[in-house]
Amino acid sequence: MSLLSKYNDGPTTFHIRFSIVPWILLCFRQKSSSKETFFFSHSSKNENSTLYSVSDDITIIVYTSSNTDDYNSVDKTEYVNPIVDSAHLVKPKIYSEKDIRDGELTKMFVNLSGYIIQKKKDCVDITYLDSIDINAPMFENILIRIVHSAHILNILNISTIISMK
Repeated sequence: MSLLSKYNDGPTTFHIRFSIVPWILLCFRQKSSSKETFFFSHSSKNENSTLYSVSDDITIIVYTSSNTDDYNSVDKTEYVNPIVDSAHLVKPKIYSEKDIRDGELTKMFVNLSGYIIQKKKDCVDITYLDSIDINAPMFENILIRIVHSAHILNILNISTIISMK
């Protein structure tokens, strides 16, 4: 049994929508209830950026949520990102799936999340960072486990790809 399947009886939905900025929709279903959660985030991959003090050996992949209008008829939460000030500059309108529009899923917000990948002489270091506003106090612990499990699987997948090269 994988770490993710221990807490998430899926299917975990993962969509990437491309416009000017790639948008990520990630949905989780909890094993212990019929409750589903989701978040939208936008992503950027920065290589050799002086803004992040990145060198030839370091890649940063980072994503964050902004105040997305997902046409949710129930949850009109106004999101203000407490970490990334510039996130408020992006206010996309995304015509979401029916279950999101109908308010059947709980909305989470990614304050800041991502990976720092550093090539070393004999290995690759992968650092994962995460700050998420779960927005569901009753289910906070289980949702944090689900999200962290998904990221651990991503790290394992990245490690496998790197070791094959």
